Amino acid sequence: MLIEMAARAVKTRRGDFYPLSDYGSDLHKISKEPRALYALCAARRALAREDGIYPVSAQQTDTGYNFTVLLNGKERQVSVSL
Repeated sequence: MLIEMAARAVKTRRGDFYPLSDYGSDLHKISKEPRALYALCAARRALAREDGIYPVSAQQTDTGYNFTVLLNGKERQVSVSL
């Protein structure tokens, strides 16, 4: 459940979720290099208020990004397609 919530928070466009205008990320706005680093920053910002979830790395794929996150101390993978 946490993994799906993390993916949803990162994929949702920031400002599109009413009534929480700061929910989501700006992942769709990334256009300059290094894209993976900017994607990691966007994921960290989207998940900053979530307890037990911490993005540690991002890798660009053909359709989006793969994120490695720590969920309550355990490493997991989250894929986001754009």
